[in-house]
Amino acid sequence: MSRGVSDKITYKPYNQGGQWLLPPSLDELVPQNHFARIVSKTVDELEIEEAFARNTKGGGASRYNPVMLLTVMIYCYMTGIYSSRQIARQCRENVNVMWLTGFQKPDFRTINTFRSE
Repeated sequence: MSRGVSDKITYKPYNQGGQWLLPPSLDELVPQNHFARIVSKTVDELEIEEAFARNTKGGGASRYNPVMLLTVMIYCYMTGIYSSRQIARQCRENVNVMWLTGFQKPDFRTINTFRSE
């Protein structure tokens, strides 16, 4: 056998329960040129907060920011996800969508109500 070649199989370490000293930030997990960042920046530049503020009444429990919900819906629509249940699932499981929501998790009813209004 030549030098540096071995018949022994070596695996990379695999540990699902590993602890991190500091958890990663969602901002670190989404690349700087990712499509989610482009959608977020585009919606932010639209300055539509005033339009949402005019059509809502105060009082009651706190609500999700309509700009965040719109950003998530645009991103999901552009990636081929249309179902409110699937969008809610993306908010819980997809790192890019979690970054868009700021780690908030609107349920499918909230998404459906927002979409219908």
